Amino acid sequence: MDIPREECEESLKIPQVAVPMDSAAIAQLASTFKLLSEPSRLRVLCALQSGPRTVSDVVTATGIRQANASKQLKRLEQAGLLRRQSRQGYVYYEICNSAIFEWCAAIQHQAYACPIPVMGCSR
Repeated sequence: MDIPREECEESLKIPQVAVPMDSAAIAQLASTFKLLSEPSRLRVLCALQSGPRTVSDVVTATGIRQANASKQLKRLEQAGLLRRQSRQGYVYYEICNSAIFEWCAAIQHQAYACPIPVMGCSR
């Protein structure tokens, strides 16, 4: 479903940031985007959206192999997006900040519902 361009552009307006980003903030943001650019990690995050899960739960939900699921969970935990908790002999992973899904939704909306033409790119 295509959204009228005017409505789309209005919905994409981003509030101005009060403080300009310094080099450290830019590096952190770039690191986060790099982390989220791996499809398996996005699948893992989506699997955790409904609540804490074990590695086996993530494997079942995503269809990725256990070794890959463990690797991606570790990377996401090291980056501070997940926390790990042991309960009754099982290790559960959960999202630290659910705002990650708002970020992904905003980017998905931009990329698919309201693509902005980029010089040199054709869709």
